[in-house]
Amino acid sequence: MLVLLCINPPPLQAGLRYDELASGECFPHLYGPLSHQPIISFPHLPHAHSSHRQ
Repeated sequence: MLVLLCINPPPLQAGLRYDELASGECFPHLYGPLSHQPIISFPHLPHAHSSHRQ
């Protein structure tokens, strides 16, 4: 299952780091637990048919 979470970064504190990709873009990674407080929303992602199996 793939879940998209929209979060408010400040409550994450030290666990959030931005890693630079080869393209020069920064990609956020959370190193640590995620509590429910910083979650703003979780939009529905439509199910796409694929060859991926659970």
